[in-house]
Amino acid sequence: MSKSSASTNGAALWAKTPKANAELFSLKFVDEFLAKSNAAHCRSLQDTAQVLGRTAFKMFLGIDCDVQILSPTTFSLIMQENPLYLFVELPENYKETLQYAILYCGIIRGALEMLNYKVECTLVKNILKGDDVDEIKVELKQILQDGAGDDYKED
Repeated sequence: MSKSSASTNGAALWAKTPKANAELFSLKFVDEFLAKSNAAHCRSLQDTAQVLGRTAFKMFLGIDCDVQILSPTTFSLIMQENPLYLFVELPENYKETLQYAILYCGIIRGALEMLNYKVECTLVKNILKGDDVDEIKVELKQILQDGAGDDYKED
């Protein structure tokens, strides 16, 4: 294999990595959460938001999130502290573009998609940029069709 074809193959694989990692992170988090949390069945997006902010963040990050319900289809998760930032100091030339907490947006989006919610997540406030809290706004775009076939549906 030539150096250029190896480089091209490597670049093609690397391009797929973020999507694959995001899907694997989210799937693993949902599986582990459902297996270990004993959380009640959520009947609405608001219920899901409360469980996500109060139980899932505590389980995986050791922190509580304040949950603000903004509308029936939109909520915000507010973190007073962020464990990702314990050892982070942004270089001046990256302060405007680098957002560590955007990782949470990808995980939340993927996890909620596993639960049939297609959402858009936006990092609204960021402690590393001088805000007093981190705030992630989650907006429901679509409720996805149930993935289970007719053989698995209850009567």
